[in-house]
Amino acid sequence: MHEFAEGERNFYMVMELVEGPNGKNNLRQILNDKSLRPGLSLSLRACMLQDISQGCAYLHERGAIHRDLKCSNVLVDRSFKCKIADFGLSRIIEQKH
Repeated sequence: MHEFAEGERNFYMVMELVEGPNGKNNLRQILNDKSLRPGLSLSLRACMLQDISQGCAYLHERGAIHRDLKCSNVLVDRSFKCKIADFGLSRIIEQKH
C-alpha cells in the first residue's frame, strides 16, 4: 500500500498497479486461462498460496479481517506474486489480550 487516508465516512487506500501475465491480473482469470496452465507448476502454485497466506497473516496480526477472500480478489503480477485486494467488506476487530 502506498497511501492510506481517512475521509468523513470512508477509508481510502492507494495501491500499486498490478499488471499480470497475458493481460490477466487476478487469480480467477489466470486459473481459467488454459494457455497459462502449463506454466503453473506445483511449486509456483505453492509460492502463490504462500503469498496469500502471508498476506492474510499480515492483516490478522494488525486486527483486520478481509471477509471476502476469493480468487477474483487476489491480484497476480507478471512474476506470479499474489497480492490481496478489494477490502470493501473488511473489518477491524478488537484484539483481546
